[in-house]
Amino acid sequence: MLPLLPPVYKRNVGLVAREMLNGIVFFLVIAAMALSLLDQRPLSLLSATVALTALAICVSHLVRAWWQFVAGESYRERTPADAIKVGLRPVGRLVLLTLFVVAPITVVLALALIFVFEVDSSSALPYGRTIVLLAYVVPLGAGSVWLRNDRFEVGLQYED
Repeated sequence: MLPLLPPVYKRNVGLVAREMLNGIVFFLVIAAMALSLLDQRPLSLLSATVALTALAICVSHLVRAWWQFVAGESYRERTPADAIKVGLRPVGRLVLLTLFVVAPITVVLALALIFVFEVDSSSALPYGRTIVLLAYVVPLGAGSVWLRNDRFEVGLQYED
């Protein structure tokens, strides 16, 4: 098994650890914002569904990284920065979708509820929850498909 793995260099350990820490902090901030918006407690994340979803996402990314960097010893022609860029793509997609889809839709829905319909909540409208769900799902789906073909580049801080 060990000959299948690429060599680990001391200079890369700090880079990978720093990027992992940045990702964890980013995830915790997004999770805290989502929980506060949904009026949920952090313990609500401790369910079998959430755990299986997180495990499936992590395993799929590990498999993708294995095939792109380890299988066939392709890591010899690529840098650790290439591996980090591939790992940061989902984070970049999340940031773009949050900033350019979720935030504007939330503002438009809130303004529409307050000024157009003059209600406090979408549940006061007939089919209000379904309308709100579709208002998020359709643009998020379109944005995800558009971003899936790597239509943006993830930059790392140490690059010139």
